[in-house]
Amino acid sequence: MTTLSCDTHPRAEAVMIEILRRMTPAQRLQRSFALRDAAQGLARSRILVEHPDASPHEVQMRLASLWLDAETMRRVWGWDPDVEGY
Repeated sequence: MTTLSCDTHPRAEAVMIEILRRMTPAQRLQRSFALRDAAQGLARSRILVEHPDASPHEVQMRLASLWLDAETMRRVWGWDPDVEGY
């Protein structure tokens, strides 16, 4: 039996999949939002380590530029990731 992840035991993955199947759509959506929030928190932490003097606005722009394409960042917020960085 193969798994979706090379570092997950097949029995552990089977349990995880069963748990996901038993969740309601609302629970799955809530889980996806929690994962998104965790990913953004990690990214924000990295930005603060790399740019300790960044203003809250700059942190938000750098964070947004990780998820949005450069053209959208330039057009909507006037932030050019190619100049300012990510």
